[in-house]
Amino acid sequence: MSLNSINKIGSRVSVERLAESVTYNPKTGGFAWRVRPVEHFDSEAKAARWNGKYAGKAAFTSADPRGYFRGMIDGQMLYAHRAARAIMDGAWPDGEVDHINRDKSDNRASNLRIVTHAENRLNTVDCDRAAAIRAAKPERSMRMPGVRRCGTRWHVRAKHQRQEKHLGTFKCFAHAVAARLSFNGGVL
Repeated sequence: MSLNSINKIGSRVSVERLAESVTYNPKTGGFAWRVRPVEHFDSEAKAARWNGKYAGKAAFTSADPRGYFRGMIDGQMLYAHRAARAIMDGAWPDGEVDHINRDKSDNRASNLRIVTHAENRLNTVDCDRAAAIRAAKPERSMRMPGVRRCGTRWHVRAKHQRQEKHLGTFKCFAHAVAARLSFNGGVL
């Protein structure tokens, strides 16, 4: 199931129905089943059986393969982080609900924020890995013809009379650029 479809799930259950079914503790991020009214069930016997078995016990304790906690209300799968924001805000979130500390099981109010999809993607381990890879490569502003990075050093080459000439290896990008520019008198 995609993250986009996760974010659409739950809006079919009203926030009022959600609040009648569970309590939410914003400090701990935990949910508990309430004693649900008979109107939530087909019969008094089903209501009594359900309330006897679940009322007062932890809710939204099942984790999906990604680690998000979820639970069922009226046959609809609800994700705990979205249900928490819905209870806090009185409406289902318009955007995505992001776990600030990246712990998908931490549904405390202080750890949940509504963000765009792009903002949510920025708060992932994958984005950290991509940023580390980008950091290891020279920035666009640190590029110059004939200057390339090799490990921790900068290699400088230039063509002179159709032959490539090695101008040196430098620890500093600025020194490498200076060597490259001085070879042609400042002209690339």
